[in-house]
Amino acid sequence: MNRKSRGVAIKFTCSGRPLGYYADPDFECRIFHICDNFGRRIPMHCPPHTMFNQMYRVCDWDYNVDCPSSKSWYHVNSNNHGNINESTERAAAASASSKTMIQFHSTTTTTPLNLNDH
Repeated sequence: MNRKSRGVAIKFTCSGRPLGYYADPDFECRIFHICDNFGRRIPMHCPPHTMFNQMYRVCDWDYNVDCPSSKSWYHVNSNNHGNINESTERAAAASASSKTMIQFHSTTTTTPLNLNDH
């Protein structure tokens, strides 16, 4: 199902995916999604000049990221054994309130992508 907000269509879904972080090649990996244990999707936006590096699951300088190959690295989320870290659960809880700021810890600062599509 496509969800639209502000003219943006997001095709990515967490249905059938393990808990994890997923680059969105449809948005040149500038957007990534956190999938939680309940199949919910929390979209996030990387800071300027960075893209989501699926291999390392962090926002990285764009020259370090091969976005077209990101989907081939989705399997790294299967290595979590059901426990990425508590920031995913905090992000899922925060997404329940569209005005809540999501705290996400990585090597760079990320910002929540509020598409009001929950």
